[in-house]
Amino acid sequence: MSLRQLGTTDIHVSPIALGCWPIGGMSSADVNHRDSLATIEASYELGINFIDTAFAYGADGESERLVARALGRRRDEMVIATKGGIHWQPPRTQVVDGQPETLRRECETSLQRLNTDRVDLYYLHAPDPKVPIAESAGAIQELIDEGKVRSAGVSNVTLEQLKTFASVCPL
Repeated sequence: MSLRQLGTTDIHVSPIALGCWPIGGMSSADVNHRDSLATIEASYELGINFIDTAFAYGADGESERLVARALGRRRDEMVIATKGGIHWQPPRTQVVDGQPETLRRECETSLQRLNTDRVDLYYLHAPDPKVPIAESAGAIQELIDEGKVRSAGVSNVTLEQLKTFASVCPL
């Protein structure tokens, strides 16, 4: 499969990514680790090098942990995208939290779960209505400056939020 440059970065991705929301077990019936690992393996064999997951894909990081398990020594052959700024609180209540300290904590936890020293693409999963998006963007830019993140993205934003984010942290 041919690879495409991701924006202006030096990252090259397959035109198809494997979305890992279902393997977290929050949205699909009868999800199991065996089938999830087999799906990731099959995508790799088909030439997909772009894996998309998130801190909130699973009540306790199940998707990120399965991605790490499946990739093993192939980490450097894969592009990992994950997202921060959404997490779960009991009893399965989703919380949007774009505070800089939360994004940092979630990114560091994601790095541990993914068993890697960097995330290739780190998204703000959703803007937090209580936090200016420029503050969330600044936190992600700091993670880039520290080498924990290679590039930034955003999800679920308006055009105005996108422009504000990009003025602080290039996308």
